[in-house]
Amino acid sequence: MGFPPGEPVVDTIGNERAERPADDNYFYVKSVSQLEVCKAWKGLRRKLSKRCDTCGISKFFLDKIILMPAYLLLITTFVNLCFEKGEVPDMLKVARVVPIPKKSGAILPSDFRPISLTSILLLLLEKIYYNKLVGFLEKHKIMSPSQFGCRKHHSTELAMITATDYIRKLIDSGLIAVIVSIDLRKAFDSVKRGKLLRKLLKKYKISDYWLRSYLANRKQFVEVNGKQSEIRDVLIGVPAGSILGPILFALYVNDLPDSVKSGITVMFVDDSNLVFGGHPSKLGELELKINADMRNVCSFLEESSLVINSDKTKMLTVSSSRRCSLLDNFCFDLNGFKVENSSTLKCLGITLDRKLNFRTHMDNVARLCYARMRALYTIRAYLNEDQLRILSQSLVYSMINYMVVVYGVTSAVHLKVLKRVVRTLARLVFSLRKYDKVSKKMYEELEWLVPQELCQFNSLCVMFKLSKETKVDAFNEYFVEKPTHGRDTRNN
Repeated sequence: MGFPPGEPVVDTIGNERAERPADDNYFYVKSVSQLEVCKAWKGLRRKLSKRCDTCGISKFFLDKIILMPAYLLLITTFVNLCFEKGEVPDMLKVARVVPIPKKSGAILPSDFRPISLTSILLLLLEKIYYNKLVGFLEKHKIMSPSQFGCRKHHSTELAMITATDYIRKLIDSGLIAVIVSIDLRKAFDSVKRGKLLRKLLKKYKISDYWLRSYLANRKQFVEVNGKQSEIRDVLIGVPAGSILGPILFALYVNDLPDSVKSGITVMFVDDSNLVFGGHPSKLGELELKINADMRNVCSFLEESSLVINSDKTKMLTVSSSRRCSLLDNFCFDLNGFKVENSSTLKCLGITLDRKLNFRTHMDNVARLCYARMRALYTIRAYLNEDQLRILSQSLVYSMINYMVVVYGVTSAVHLKVLKRVVRTLARLVFSLRKYDKVSKKMYEELEWLVPQELCQFNSLCVMFKLSKETKVDAFNEYFVEKPTHGRDTRNN
C-alpha cells in the first residue's frame, strides 16, 4: 500500500499554469473587497508576533498598517492580482519548519513534531480563499455528513456525540459496538497534488486556477536554536501548518465513508473512526463484516496514495458489563496484521472504555488537573485573585469543560472525582483551606459549575444551537417538524 519501493516521490503538477474557468459553475476566487480583506485579517489576529516571516514581514507590523486606507488599498490590490492572475509569488511559498519535541528527552526525529510557519501574506491569501471555499462547499452540500472538520457549526464535540449516541443505541438494542480508530502515516505529507487537483476539478467543480500555483514550487528550511538548514523543495503533500491544508485533505478523503457499508464513519479531517454493530452470539459474522469494510477502506486509501499505520490503528469493543469478558479475544485482520481489542481508545481527545462509563478518561483528566494546580500553587504568591482566576480557568477548568457533554452523562458517582477537582481549584483561587466552604463563592463569583451541572448546561446550549441556528446533517433526525392537523378547533 502507498508508494512502491524505489518509486521516486515527485511533484505531479509541475509548473503548468492553470486556465481561468469559462463556466461560472466552477469555484474560483474572482476578486475581493477591502472589507473582505479586513474580515480575513481579523481571523488571523489572535497572536500578533513581532518576529518576521521568511519575507521579512511580521504580524505585528501588518496589523498596524492594514487599517490605514492607503496600505489597505495596496494590500487589497495585491490580493486581487494574485487571484486574477491565478498565481502565488514563489517567495511567499518558503516555510520555516521548527521541530517541537513531543516528550522530554527527545532524540530521534520521530520524537519531534515539525511545526511549519508560513509567510504572513500567504496566510492572508489562504484565509480569504478558505472563507470563499467554505461558503461554496456549504451551498452545494459537498462535504460528507460524516466529516466534522473544516465545517461551520461542526466540532470535535459534535463528532463524539454522534459516535457515542450510535454506540448507546446499539447497546440498548442488545448488540455490541466495535470502534476502529484509523491512523494514517504522514497523512498530509502523502497527498498526491495532481490527484487532488483532478479530484477537486472533476468531482466537486473546484477550479485549479490559483490553487495549482499555490501548491506548486513549495520550499522549506528547518530552524533549530537559531541555525537554519539549506532550503529544500517540498515535492509532495498539502502544506502543513497552513489554513488550506486541512480542508484540502478533508476533500481528498471526502468519499471515504462510501467504503463503509456495515457501520458509520465519524471523521475530523484526518482522524477517522468507524463504528460497527453486531449480535454477541454472531461474532464471526461481525468479524467478516468488519474485514470486508476494512478491505474497502484500504483499497480507497491505496488509490489515494495514503498508508494506514497498522501499529497505531486501534480497536475497542463496547458492550454491557456482563458481556465484556466475552469480547477479550475479538480481533480482525488488517493487511495481514491482527488488530486486537484494546482496554481503552482515545478519540479526539477523549478516552473511551469498554463499558462507556469514561472512568479512565476522568481519572486521566483529574491527574492532569492536579499536576497543573500544583504548578499554580507554587506561583500563587506572585499573582492577584483575577490573574489566578484567569490561569485556573484556562489551564485547569477548560480541561474539565472539554467534551463534558459526552462524558458527563455517566453516573454521578463516577463524576465525583472531577467534582472534587473543581472545588479544590476554587479553593486555590480564593486561598481557602482544604475543608472551607466554597460552593457559594464558586457559583456567584467564578460562575463555575460542577461537571454534572456543566454537562446539563452545555447540552442545552448545544441543542439550542442545533435547533435554532444551524443545520448539522448528523442531527437532522432530532429536529423533524411534525405536520399540523388541518381540523378547525374552537380557538382557531
